[in-house]
Amino acid sequence: MNTNCKRRRGNCYSIENESNDMYDKSSESDSDTTVNNIYTRKKAIFICLTKVPSTSESEDDNIEDPLPSTFFHNIQWTMENAELTFHNFNISNSVLQTEDINFSSVILDYFESFFSPDLVGFIVDKANNDMRNVKIGTSVDKLYSFLACTLLMSRNKKLRLGEYWSRNKLLKTDIFSEIMCRDRYFVLLKILYFSDNNQNSSDRLQKISSVSSRIQKSFKDLFYSFQNLCIDESLLLYKGRLSFKQYMPAKRSRFGIKTYVLCDCKIGYVLDIIVYTGSDPYVTENMENIGKTGNIVLTTFEIVLGKSSPALFNLLHANVTNACGTVKRRRKGIPVMNRKLEKGEVDFRTSNNLLALKWRDKRDILMLSTY
Repeated sequence: MNTNCKRRRGNCYSIENESNDMYDKSSESDSDTTVNNIYTRKKAIFICLTKVPSTSESEDDNIEDPLPSTFFHNIQWTMENAELTFHNFNISNSVLQTEDINFSSVILDYFESFFSPDLVGFIVDKANNDMRNVKIGTSVDKLYSFLACTLLMSRNKKLRLGEYWSRNKLLKTDIFSEIMCRDRYFVLLKILYFSDNNQNSSDRLQKISSVSSRIQKSFKDLFYSFQNLCIDESLLLYKGRLSFKQYMPAKRSRFGIKTYVLCDCKIGYVLDIIVYTGSDPYVTENMENIGKTGNIVLTTFEIVLGKSSPALFNLLHANVTNACGTVKRRRKGIPVMNRKLEKGEVDFRTSNNLLALKWRDKRDILMLSTY
């Protein structure tokens, strides 16, 4: 996925870093405005992080509306110039958060930082716990061989899995048979599972959530990002049967699984990913003032789904978060700017900490900004 921040449409969120210890997840917040500080929307979004709040359940359960209702209603727009506040960023916290990686580390060390030995052991235990797999089972070493073959397949494309072990001189790739025999690979492919099939759950990712959540946590915990982040929509090509498969005609791969990916723009590091399943299992807040997408912003500390609106941008600014992005003309609270513009001309409105901008290119483009 392209993580280049020079996109024509998107949102930019930044959060002020007041001290180095704000990155300590175990520290308690001293403010009533502790709101989860990663945000996104359907188009590309650019973010600047500085503060990570506590992720304890007690704090999540007690999140209250940090803003009075006047922040959301009766926004008065004018044509007067206004000085907007920009929250600064402290780059000193942007470091690798592990002592296991250094300049002498090999590729396996990096892999195990994300796909930990504990996770490999968990997968092996799940596979062996099924009574039907007692005789065939697997081990940690065999699972590593299985993962090696699977990762290598993404770099060496063939039409069918069996062709990776083909003896045909035109198709033969010896490395696969050296790592693992074909029959053993297919057995592992058959017996691997990560959840209890007897559990009923509304989570459409139940089959893989126990593993995917651990990998996501590893990616988030290993590295504290630089200032510029990008959250963008991506479509993973998939043509099989799936209840939440998406059709997006504007994408090169029109059918597939829609995901939202949070990346660091400076080094391309993936901080988090969410698979869109057609529902919002992450939403627990219910603030009427900012709507459904704004509630998603308040709900989760991970990558989330959100959209530009004056109410949401007011909320972000009150939580020491810069925001800038395109916005739909019919979004609630957007000022009416009907003056016809020539190409390159701009029109604007201001309201306290908000700037609404209308710019004419090939068509009218509306933007919101808090700085």
